[in-house]
Amino acid sequence: MMNEPKLDRVFRGHTKSALNSLAVSPNMRQMVTGADDGAITLWNFQSGSRATRLEGHKGAVVFLKYNKTGDVLASCAEDRSVRLWVPRANGESVAFKGHSGTVRGCDFSSDNKLIVTASDDKLVKLWTLDKRRFQGALHGHLNWVRTVSFSPDNKQIISGGDDKMVFLWDTETRKHTFQFNDHDGAIRVLQFNKQGTTIMSGADDHAIKMWDARSHCLTQHYNAHNGPVTSLSQHKSGNYLASSSTDGTARLWDLRMGKLLYSMEGHKGAVSSCSFGSDGSFLATAGKDSTVLVWSTETDTTACPSFVSGLKGGEKPAVKGRAYGGKVRSAPTVAAKKPSADHRPPAAPQVTPSSLPMPMPPTAADTSGIIEEQGDASFSFSSSIGAAAPTAPGTADLTAVLTQVLSKLEGLTTTMDALSRRVQATESKLDLLNSTSSPGSGSGS
Repeated sequence: MMNEPKLDRVFRGHTKSALNSLAVSPNMRQMVTGADDGAITLWNFQSGSRATRLEGHKGAVVFLKYNKTGDVLASCAEDRSVRLWVPRANGESVAFKGHSGTVRGCDFSSDNKLIVTASDDKLVKLWTLDKRRFQGALHGHLNWVRTVSFSPDNKQIISGGDDKMVFLWDTETRKHTFQFNDHDGAIRVLQFNKQGTTIMSGADDHAIKMWDARSHCLTQHYNAHNGPVTSLSQHKSGNYLASSSTDGTARLWDLRMGKLLYSMEGHKGAVSSCSFGSDGSFLATAGKDSTVLVWSTETDTTACPSFVSGLKGGEKPAVKGRAYGGKVRSAPTVAAKKPSADHRPPAAPQVTPSSLPMPMPPTAADTSGIIEEQGDASFSFSSSIGAAAPTAPGTADLTAVLTQVLSKLEGLTTTMDALSRRVQATESKLDLLNSTSSPGSGSGS
């Protein structure tokens, strides 16, 4: 069970500039933030040395992502570029320029061979990392694409944006294989769970939704926040999920029980991003108030002493965090309800591929990219990926799942009955046509 979070550190590295994204390195040695001032601030958790400022973008930095080994950092910005950084003080970087709009999201493949990017130009693009070459564009979205992610085995890609649609793609063929239309607002964040069996999303409709990646069925729905959901982060155990929102809160969810655990209030305004440390001992949140708050999120199984107890840098919150509004609220009864049929949309969430719009053919403008280097761009890559073991659901979860399955079976039975009646009616018509057109059926003269 996760213990009640406690505000432990406050970081401020951007002067009066709203923070848009936050990332913690897989080895937990560093934390980076991107802001409207176009800069990236890098903190070293181990040395506690002064924050480093990385500059290279000519517009607001809207998204940050480490590769799986933590030796390369990608930044997406309003200047229509993605930069790859060696996350050190000298600020070496190389730029990918292949989009015609703001680049809002990216992800690395788990083998560190590919990077995928999403942009306001309605395109998702694939690039190689070793030779830094453009591979191709994925066409299908009808509006800005805000988020994109690889599956853990790199065989699939998910993307979403302002057209309220989640697209599932085959990485090798770059073809669109499925589409989810369950959200009522722009999709802000998408990711697979650590096992690759579940797709998670957060959107402007204040909801978090989860689908089975194989059957494409909606499995969980949370009325999560009182504002758009801006980011999601999974705990290393796979049992907990953190979310942030423009409503000024970050929230912790128990995915096994399907309920809200804690709501954390500390930022003076929207919370734009959140990220667990790789050992699960802390959650960092970034806000439009230019601050980063680090909360201890220890569980009963967290090793002691925890990482947060030895963390260096930042400021200790004054008066137990009250100077920064560091409040933690237990789950309210209404928000803590387990997702059930009552929380799900009445219509079946599945959409058959045959009913989906065909992807548009690529244009000449989409088939090339420009790469610019800044400093020494000699990157080295290695693969590193881990997955937590799935946890068996409790009795309450099993009952809810069985209820859902039975409900779907009843719906399928009704559909099959209707199809059977149509087939019978069609056969009757064919028999009638055959009898009227057979020799000797007409009247002789």
